[in-house]
Amino acid sequence: MKKTVLLALGVVLVSSTAFALSITGSKHDMSTTTAPSGGITSGTVKLCEVCHAPHNAAQAIPLWNRTNPAGASITIYATSSTLSSSSKLITTLATGSISLHCMSCHAAAPGAANGSVMKTNSLNADVLGGTWTGTITNGGLGTNLTNDHPVGFNYADSYAGRTANGGTALQTQAIATGSGAVFFTNGTLVNQMECASCHKVHDNAIDPFLRVTNAGSALCKACHTN
Repeated sequence: MKKTVLLALGVVLVSSTAFALSITGSKHDMSTTTAPSGGITSGTVKLCEVCHAPHNAAQAIPLWNRTNPAGASITIYATSSTLSSSSKLITTLATGSISLHCMSCHAAAPGAANGSVMKTNSLNADVLGGTWTGTITNGGLGTNLTNDHPVGFNYADSYAGRTANGGTALQTQAIATGSGAVFFTNGTLVNQMECASCHKVHDNAIDPFLRVTNAGSALCKACHTN
């Protein structure tokens, strides 16, 4: 798989049917008519518009219809021995991190009401200026991600500084053309490891929305050495 550098969420607009077929019935299906057991509902029967707006989007990429949390409100896993040099150590998600799109839902604690805010000038009458409060089940992470895999950091910086600071090695080929690694670029944030580096939000063919199977830790080994 060719290394992919993507803008924002890296959404490629293909047919709406292709997206609908992969989301329908999954945990990311938040329409009132088809939300699965254990999922959440939004108060709208529209499959896509919980997250995306065809007009007047909050953010042009990817036509985002939601209000993201502030980057500083999310605390991420970060130590000088396992990420990059201490001078580049990050503890919160930077403004512009595409993981903040994910956290617009997943920052809710398990069992808590999501309280997600839809864009106030959305043209969708059923969610116009509304807040929906579906209860998060196993997808709730809260705002403290210090016990979760780090995201929102520059992979190349981390690769260069990790072993020097006592961390285990990363794969050199993960930053090479032709690797299976997926990193993201958005403005000044370049080659970022983000939630979507491992998860494919529109496709749950490999549960839970994984980009590739993790059998034999294959997903982990895309970046980490054995």
